[in-house]
Amino acid sequence: MASKENPLSHTPILIVGAGPTGLMMACQLARFGVPFRIIEKNLCPTDKSKALAVQARTLEIYDQMGIAQTAVEQGQVAENVQLIIRGKRSQKVHLGHIGKNLSPFPYMLLLEQSKNERILVDYLKSRKIWVEWGKEFVNFTEQEKFNKVYIKNKEGKEEILYADWIVAADGAKSPIRHKLEIPFEGGTYQNIFYVVDCAVEWEFGEGELNLYLGAKSFIAFFPMKGKNRFRVLGILPDAFKEEKDVKFEDIQQHVQNQMEIPVSFSDVRWFSVYKLHHRNIKNFQAGRVFFAGDAAHVHSPAGGQGMNTGLQDAYNLAWKLALVVKKQASSQLLRTYNEERLPIAKNLVKTTDRVFSLIIRQDFWVKLIKFVVLPIFAPILLKFEMIKQAAFSRLSQTLIHYQEQSLAATESEYDLKSADIFAGDRVPYLKVKAANMTEAISIYKLLESPKFTIFILGKTEKEALDLKERIFLVVQEIQFQVHHLPLNPENEPLLKRLGVKNQAIMLIRPDNYIAYLNTNTRLSEVWEYLKNKMFFDIKD
Repeated sequence: MASKENPLSHTPILIVGAGPTGLMMACQLARFGVPFRIIEKNLCPTDKSKALAVQARTLEIYDQMGIAQTAVEQGQVAENVQLIIRGKRSQKVHLGHIGKNLSPFPYMLLLEQSKNERILVDYLKSRKIWVEWGKEFVNFTEQEKFNKVYIKNKEGKEEILYADWIVAADGAKSPIRHKLEIPFEGGTYQNIFYVVDCAVEWEFGEGELNLYLGAKSFIAFFPMKGKNRFRVLGILPDAFKEEKDVKFEDIQQHVQNQMEIPVSFSDVRWFSVYKLHHRNIKNFQAGRVFFAGDAAHVHSPAGGQGMNTGLQDAYNLAWKLALVVKKQASSQLLRTYNEERLPIAKNLVKTTDRVFSLIIRQDFWVKLIKFVVLPIFAPILLKFEMIKQAAFSRLSQTLIHYQEQSLAATESEYDLKSADIFAGDRVPYLKVKAANMTEAISIYKLLESPKFTIFILGKTEKEALDLKERIFLVVQEIQFQVHHLPLNPENEPLLKRLGVKNQAIMLIRPDNYIAYLNTNTRLSEVWEYLKNKMFFDIKD
């Protein structure tokens, strides 16, 4: 897949950066059989834990790739979150399977970034695709139909590469973004933060996510694999703000004093001090360059959203680029990447900033909320299953949708008042029974292939077979798959949620979002949608 080094080589797509976002981009392009190259200035995947939370939507993508089980086995499910206020337990919330019936992965998985990267690299290796480690982006010039890119290896040898498209997954300091002089709008938190992976001995035990709110501190403890091991995140004590080479042993006593409870730290494996930013790029596309992950947006760690959002950037862009590279769709389709992902990034930067600012502020009213209101009302509110599931939907990123964007088309003939799933939504997690099946299975099992999927809802077997044959007269089976979901008790929940009574056609994008819904099953209307909205090369 990745071409051999050549002074004047060409690739349809160059991915710059082999962090989680760049690796996901490579994995998705590999699924679609599209040639590419991926370069990374570092010599290997990170050995630092860095990002830690893997949300349900990411695990659904991993499952589609066949790597979810590996991730779950290597990680740890966040079973409980415990709120500790001024040294005393305030509230323990059982997370466990908080998202039951909302996702096949109804929990948050704690799996450090280094392990995620290794899993993705192994996926590429299983397909005989290699990351070009030790190769660094130097410069590029954009031509009408390609980019002329200059890269160099660790020995300093330069290579000129012609790339039709560039995916900049090169981090928050993105050299490509700087080269294009694109603003990175937002700000920087005044506080300096520390993060440490270590063993923790205290009265609260292990295996639980603990949030400590003190009179002078906020400290989060994320459980990791291994006895008493935690990722600890907090605000660097003021006395060390001007220090350049702070070590954890320098601040350890200060942290212990801030916590107002007996605690000890040992076996430190990683420690880092850094500033946090909340920023996003104005446009995810600049000519023949696309930005994804931290190169496009950075935000606070509140809710564990960062790495997952970058992975979904890549997931959204890959299938669109694949269609264009294969000349199955017009390049106009690529404009929808910014259209769909920019609002997600903006909203994420805004909401995580609000939550994080509330957590770290120390003024009177914020303290009143944290130390008085929260301990009283949190236990009451979290007894309601509806509230817990609403929180899961938002944090897990399963609630993200593109309903208002141009690729979503829901016909007005639907009973919109009774429906709760529309075009632009993620395909809901439920069981269905296709015409050729003896029992119901997860609908996601029918969506594992990197293709568009057409569901024919209702219809008799003969009518559905006729529609299927007519579909494949226009499009190829390598691009589309068709499933017939007849009227039966197993399929009623899906029909009800769609507001469908008798029959419909539902088109699913390769990223498992509903593209098109129509109770009228005339294929001519499907072809019009694909040509006019999806910019597909349809010759019906």
